[in-house]
Amino acid sequence: GSGGGGSGGADDDDDFDDDDFDDDSTAAPLFDCRVVGCRDARAYVLTATRYVDIVGCSDCLVVVGAVARLVRVIACERTHVASAAGRALVSSCLGCRLSLYSPFPPLLDGDNRSCRVAPLAAVYDGARGHLRRAGLLAAASLPRESRRPTVESPASAQSHGGDDASSLDFG
Repeated sequence: GSGGGGSGGADDDDDFDDDDFDDDSTAAPLFDCRVVGCRDARAYVLTATRYVDIVGCSDCLVVVGAVARLVRVIACERTHVASAAGRALVSSCLGCRLSLYSPFPPLLDGDNRSCRVAPLAAVYDGARGHLRRAGLLAAASLPRESRRPTVESPASAQSHGGDDASSLDFG
């Protein structure tokens, strides 16, 4: 019915799915987020964003749902950042850990010491919809072989008989 207080209304809520509300054509634009100067803090940004800057933080945990373009970690110490992002930049950081899913390797710029990069292993309600809104779900769904780098020198192209770089496997 019309959703008026009947006894069957609770059953309709069992079929609720956050992903139903992440239609790109009607979604609000993605916003930018900045986490600046935090000490011994925990920040959870469990939504889709466009850009995220994490600047001058120490001894922090920052979890970001999905970043469509770029997550930047700048001048941080002993900070753990967990995110799915189109790209990641770590600049002038000390002892930081980046747990990341990205279609591209992170860019390390400046004097980074004792920093570690690991795969993202975070799951939360609505994550799939956030990945979709940020444009990262399609890349995450590709078969493993489609994401492997292929490099071919002119000499190897001639020895393999042409342009078939798919025969090279760096896995």
